[in-house]
Amino acid sequence: MALEVRNEMLGPGPEVGVWCTASVRRDGRLVQVDRFGNPSFNPFFVEALKNQFNAGHPADDVATFLEPWSKLLESRGYPPAVARETVLTVLPDVMHFNRNRPGHYPNGRVLTDDVYDIRMAFLTYGRVTSDGVEPHDDYLREFPFLGVPNAQASGEQPREAFLDPAAVAQ
Repeated sequence: MALEVRNEMLGPGPEVGVWCTASVRRDGRLVQVDRFGNPSFNPFFVEALKNQFNAGHPADDVATFLEPWSKLLESRGYPPAVARETVLTVLPDVMHFNRNRPGHYPNGRVLTDDVYDIRMAFLTYGRVTSDGVEPHDDYLREFPFLGVPNAQASGEQPREAFLDPAAVAQ
């Protein structure tokens, strides 16, 4: 999703936080099934809580998900206090943008931000810093801006391998 608005439309303060949701119609009513704030965050959520997270609201994130996310990071090598502090950098799950600072993740996001590499480092306490996929060099000058998707580098492990705490500990 791309959102482009003039700064004046964002209100008087320099910082905003945004998120969006996706809903489907079930039994005649809309049901929220996904939400998006920080990039490449939701796919790695604790599987048992993923549907609850997707149906939720950022205002409830810290109370509901701080503990399970902290435990997940601890299982990947974070000391407990650092895990909690790190989780609080992404909960509540909203994309922050301060118009007085350069726009690169985590202050908004631009197409050249390799958020998957950032998320790999986040999830592995810095042990894995790359997904092995090189950045694009074929951006277009107008919307949709993106060229053809990059293929996974040959010989690289699929990204799911990075999610196994035993593999990360090696």
